[in-house]
Amino acid sequence: MEPVQIEIVRVASDTGGGNQDITTTKLRGQIPKAAMFVLTYAITDGTVANHAVFSVGAATAVAEQWVVSVMSENNVGTTESRRRGATDECVMILNPAGAGAIDGEAAFVAFIADGVRINWGNAPSAAFLLEVTLIAGRSVTAKASKFTLGNVNIAVDVNTVGFEPDVLFTACHGTRIDDASRTDWMLSHGVVLNKASIVQLSYAQQSYQAAAASRLTSRITDDYGIMQVWDGVFNWGGEFSAFDAQGFTCTSRIGDSNDDVAFLALAFDNVVDFSAAIIDSPTGNGDQTVTNPAFLPQYVHVGLTQMPAIDTLYTDGYAGAIGISMFDEDDEYSQATADEDAQGTTDTQSLSDNTAVNLPQDDGTAGWVASFVEFNAEGWIWNFTTSLGTAVKWWYLAIEKARSPRYGFTNFQRPGVI
Repeated sequence: MEPVQIEIVRVASDTGGGNQDITTTKLRGQIPKAAMFVLTYAITDGTVANHAVFSVGAATAVAEQWVVSVMSENNVGTTESRRRGATDECVMILNPAGAGAIDGEAAFVAFIADGVRINWGNAPSAAFLLEVTLIAGRSVTAKASKFTLGNVNIAVDVNTVGFEPDVLFTACHGTRIDDASRTDWMLSHGVVLNKASIVQLSYAQQSYQAAAASRLTSRITDDYGIMQVWDGVFNWGGEFSAFDAQGFTCTSRIGDSNDDVAFLALAFDNVVDFSAAIIDSPTGNGDQTVTNPAFLPQYVHVGLTQMPAIDTLYTDGYAGAIGISMFDEDDEYSQATADEDAQGTTDTQSLSDNTAVNLPQDDGTAGWVASFVEFNAEGWIWNFTTSLGTAVKWWYLAIEKARSPRYGFTNFQRPGVI
């Protein structure tokens, strides 16, 4: 059994409902400790599907799961954008034409040998492509949960994790996660690292409901692990600090929050390192090498945007496309959505592909396409076949490949501590 092993698998959502087992042959019988679920409205690799739908969820137990989901309907004269979340489901597909109604949703049932079992209590209308990250290993501790931020500059002590996290994945849809449908597309996704100097990165996007023409706002930052933007305004940023044996602290900056923040907390018992940073997309094609991690990764998770600068509010076409890229040693997938700005008749799409990056521009035309080449001692190489002339900002998280003691390598110290 590996001390830390992360594998990615993608399946078609089961339209028949009931239990669906999602497994990989690469875990060699291990039972995972955590799973992350990413889904858009796409059903065919590399083919743009009408309507923007994004679902991000996580699970570590039946009582430890969450999902946030957003949708924006295509080809309507007045924008139709909604959001919804739950803590008893890990996948949620909103109906683009249903005013926030649910098209399909699944709850975590159990971890099984080589994978995870979910239950479609509400069967989806189509076989949407569902991407699952499985996190296993004897050195992994994990918990999926949420907390509620407070007023501006009020620190919230999140002491219910039960261990000191190394990595936090974060997600928020701008309100309480209480299975209620609300207007407006609002989504933020980020990562926080417990290093000597805390690393916290996130992007946020908002699409206005009931507007005569699509109105977008987006932002990417290296100051906050989660945040909210709203109609051309940066509302609040969640600043993470003070990791300890029970969890961490998060403070709302800029403005009041009072919103729920979902998280997946992971600890690796000091056996692997982890790195996160904001990087530039390439401006040309061919092999591109990323050396920021400075170690041999086993897994990379990238927050994709088409924003050229960090800490800048975009309310134009640069605000319209976001995505998530994930790849391990032999699997690569990309999920993205696009919403064209300032359109009297909405133009929204979803895109999934079995390549490391396929991020369109806001109007759905080709933007950035790349395949994963290899991991190396410094990071990774990916090969771009499509890119634009302006570099845009993406954040990444990389997890090191565990070094096995049987080959004479060990890692006993907390990464970043001498």
